[in-house]
Amino acid sequence: MHRVNINSSVAGLTDELSDYVGLMAGLVVTSADVVRLVDRDLASTDESEWWYSPRDWIHEAPQQWVRVRAEDLESLVMRLLYAVGALPSPWNQMQLALKFASEHPEIVDSIPPSPDEDEQGWGQSLVIMAMAWPDRSGWTF
Repeated sequence: MHRVNINSSVAGLTDELSDYVGLMAGLVVTSADVVRLVDRDLASTDESEWWYSPRDWIHEAPQQWVRVRAEDLESLVMRLLYAVGALPSPWNQMQLALKFASEHPEIVDSIPPSPDEDEQGWGQSLVIMAMAWPDRSGWTF
């Protein structure tokens, strides 16, 4: 499986995040708002609950280049949409799937593998990943 990374400057990422979150929420959200929302969320939650934390780069110089995985950026968008009240939960689709799998392994185990899957099947992989929830360090997709 190929990983998609986004390479951008800090200013570029915060601008894109502000544009997207503002558009989706129907609000005017500036880059400075993005930083404030992230800081507020980081201060008020347990960071281990985050799928991805931008702590390492959010306060870097605007011209500093960073590399972010696409699913990590999606997770950050979800958190920001949640922070402005546009979503009922900050969790992305993968987090919801893993939560479901961890709470209902018997259902996931009963799902037959798709013909497109390898011999091990996605269902089993989902159960294994869910057992590691919420620590995803070392996971590879």
